[in-house]
Amino acid sequence: MSIQPEARETAIPIGTIHFRNVSKTYQILHRASPRIGAWVLNKAFEYFRRDDFHAIQDISFDIKPGEMVGLVGSNGAGKSTILKLIAGITEPSSGEIMVGGPVTSLLELGVGFHPDLTGMENIFYNGAIMGMSRDVILSRLERIVEFSGLADFLYEPVKHYSSGMYSRLACSVALHLEPKIILVDEILAVGDAEFQQKSIMKLLKLHEEGVTTLLVSHQTETSRDLCDRLLWIDGGKLRSEGTPARVHAEYVRHVMEQAEIPGPFSRSIARSDGRARIDHVALHVEGREADAVHTDQACAVEIKVSGTEKTIRVALKWTWTDGRLLSQEISDPFALGDSSSAVVRYEIARWPLMPARVELDVAVLDESGTVLFHRVESPLRIRVLTAGASLEETLVRPRVTAVLNRVERIV
Repeated sequence: MSIQPEARETAIPIGTIHFRNVSKTYQILHRASPRIGAWVLNKAFEYFRRDDFHAIQDISFDIKPGEMVGLVGSNGAGKSTILKLIAGITEPSSGEIMVGGPVTSLLELGVGFHPDLTGMENIFYNGAIMGMSRDVILSRLERIVEFSGLADFLYEPVKHYSSGMYSRLACSVALHLEPKIILVDEILAVGDAEFQQKSIMKLLKLHEEGVTTLLVSHQTETSRDLCDRLLWIDGGKLRSEGTPARVHAEYVRHVMEQAEIPGPFSRSIARSDGRARIDHVALHVEGREADAVHTDQACAVEIKVSGTEKTIRVALKWTWTDGRLLSQEISDPFALGDSSSAVVRYEIARWPLMPARVELDVAVLDESGTVLFHRVESPLRIRVLTAGASLEETLVRPRVTAVLNRVERIV
């Protein structure tokens, strides 16, 4: 954590960040195998084996005063490198970075804490490192202590703190600096659920006060809900930027494709078209077809299948509308019979989700479950309703569990 000195401020509006064609390259040293021999050979090998690692490459973006912008991407994509460059912790290899005003960085919580000092002493010690005078720290001390929830432990050396307590105290100090620009790296993973919620509310309050915020979190749904804009960093490059809903959906779809689960919905599954097909898929609530269901309400999914294959399996995949997987299951083999068609009915005793929108994909496969005959993507888009709740309060309870209740062969 650090506050950048006034020397880094530029003649641009307070709270503005300009990131222009910025690249950062590190040199990676390679050691020879110890079996090759002596120290001299290793040193010579290191000298000649220096490879370039491009952490970020030619990235450009602008952040306006008061914006909350989220960075999403996989580990190693370059998100933290961008924050460190803006904070001035490291310098770019090329390009230009302009920052309007001092920066508060929550990158490595607890940097600047001394393990032998008490929590109270570290508040003053850490605050001084970050540029706060003693009078300023005293004026905010009560709020810092209350926010941390560690009043009973302030006079214990922090070396006796748990990692969660340590991070909570560091986070509490940093969030009460009244910054103009704040850089946040995985703060939402600090502490328990209650403290995480307090941190989110504090970030929203700072946002309302016009503080520019750049947020990195692997809880991408939170970034989507909090931020005004998202930047997707992939392999050191800016792959997409725009509205949170659109960029988040693109990123999640990409992640799901990369982490594909083997099975009936895998792109690599063997195919044999025409031997069985899905004719109709419907949600039944209280005996009628519907496109909505209430939380805890009983419902059923009916799938009409037909074909020349004697024995088949049916598979279901439930997802959020942005592609995130809820559950996936495949039935035991069953016979179509002489009529070559059947209605497969899945019963859901109690719908387990709070307000949301979910989609269902359906596939029909051979008896072994390894050959795909037919797949229909999103034949059902289901609205989940809950009295007194809204979509903004979406909560996942137990996964959707559909029980194959019966197979009715059509004569």
